[in-house]
Amino acid sequence: MIEIIDIHKSFGRQKVLSGLSISIDKGSLVAVLGSSGSGKSVLLKHVAGLLRPDRGKVLLDGQDIHGLRGKTLASLRDRMGFLFQGGALFDSMTVFENVAFPLKEKTKLYREEIRDRVLKTLEAVGLSGSEDKYPSQLSGGMIKRAAMARALVRDPEIMMFDEPTTGLDPAIRLAMLRLIDTSHKRFGFTGIIVTHEIPSALAIVDHVVFLKSGSVYARTASRDFLSSSDPVIKEFLGRDEGPEICPQK
Repeated sequence: MIEIIDIHKSFGRQKVLSGLSISIDKGSLVAVLGSSGSGKSVLLKHVAGLLRPDRGKVLLDGQDIHGLRGKTLASLRDRMGFLFQGGALFDSMTVFENVAFPLKEKTKLYREEIRDRVLKTLEAVGLSGSEDKYPSQLSGGMIKRAAMARALVRDPEIMMFDEPTTGLDPAIRLAMLRLIDTSHKRFGFTGIIVTHEIPSALAIVDHVVFLKSGSVYARTASRDFLSSSDPVIKEFLGRDEGPEICPQK
């Protein structure tokens, strides 16, 4: 379980998170929604240990990740995968080399074991046959898939997706959401998706956490969010809602 307890974060005079608290059950898939500047990506980076709160705690199975140092913190981060907005692939490496990188850096697997795992993970994300290509030879959707394969190759317990459909064409956005859905079912990770992809993303998640002014305004089952009578949520949906393109979960 992930527990976020009363975290506060400011950058200079700008307060981004203000007493934010949520819990996320193991194995669930949660969408974090909110207007620009509500703190979505900053929250994600706190869970990943990339940012430290000014106040408050982030607990993973009861362990405060921001109280850890050195090898203990590194070991905890090894349980996580992160899909960045732009993919963050190494331009000078092939797809195979990008996906193999964390295995070579963090494990003692033999070369053939690494090759087998990389190829199986590429197959899982629909990139079989693309292992020798460089990022410059890939479409935007393929870059996201390769980055996702790199995040999944070590079978993480927790996956974080920061705007996974940003910059993709509508049909590719749908395919990316379906890939997250099938990967969640296949690998069984606990997943957090920061997204503006409404209502499509709601079809694949269990719950929605809606942020406003740096704190949790509402948490609901995904099926209830679109029909909410709350005026703040209705106003948000009026700005961001688009056509339904995913089957309901």
